[in-house]
Amino acid sequence: MASRVLAILLGFSFIILAILIFTNTATFKNISIVLQPGILGSFLLFALNAFYLPNAALSILGYFTGTGFAVGAGTLVSPFTHRLGELPALPLLSVLPTTSSRWALIVVALVVAVGAALAIWAQSSSTTTLIQSFVQLLIATALLSYLASGSLMTPAMSAVGLSIWKFTLSIAVEIALGIALVVLLPQIRIRTKR
Repeated sequence: MASRVLAILLGFSFIILAILIFTNTATFKNISIVLQPGILGSFLLFALNAFYLPNAALSILGYFTGTGFAVGAGTLVSPFTHRLGELPALPLLSVLPTTSSRWALIVVALVVAVGAALAIWAQSSSTTTLIQSFVQLLIATALLSYLASGSLMTPAMSAVGLSIWKFTLSIAVEIALGIALVVLLPQIRIRTKR
């Protein structure tokens, strides 16, 4: 069940990433032209951008859950803060938002709804299954955020990507809220009827 929840969240992020790439095609193209990579360089640039797609999707999920992500030391891109310095000329970075927007936090409702779905799916089995699925989801989230962060490559790159603990904590709180709504609301209704 944890894999189902993770697939929904990552699927949503990849859809948003695809929309952002297609809506920023002109900027993407302009950065590529400025680089003038040549024929071999074009293939390498394409491969580099393709390899960064999973990282970008996780960063988008981090953005929409409220924690945001970094693109270097002293940078932060989140619904609350937009602090960017000089960026490398990587075409994929054309999808970065230009300002902060608290409207992005509306997507938190989707994460809460996915948490509610997890509770509904797990309730048919047992409470133990729900707890195990929740813990598995958090472990997978922490592992994926570590793999998507720059700290995997070198300590100097640790300022790039998601904050592992903040991202995992935000997913934990939002999923737990969805679970609590499904588990606790029926109990509250029963008590008020008495």
